[in-house]
Amino acid sequence: KAVKRWAELMGDNYITKRMRIRDIVTVPPSVEQEQLSYIKQSIKKIETVRYFVEFAHDYEWVEWLEAEGKLQNLFLVTSNDNEVDELLAEWLVEQFLF
Repeated sequence: KAVKRWAELMGDNYITKRMRIRDIVTVPPSVEQEQLSYIKQSIKKIETVRYFVEFAHDYEWVEWLEAEGKLQNLFLVTSNDNEVDELLAEWLVEQFLF
């Protein structure tokens, strides 16, 4: 049942994904593993990390990203930045430094 539900969630179109990400990240991170797993998968792709940075405004999401190791590349001298890392860096600066 869980695998079937996961397949349904990952098969959503981008409008549905955007709305689901918005619904999850407009509040602090939940303890619900399905939601966190969905966000964890979503922030791997540039197409969906855009929705994360659009709607996540709570600092607890920064802490969650750090705990998940998703911000490490931003602070490495020899990092191999990619579009996802660049977008997360812009989000951090815009949301929490200005």
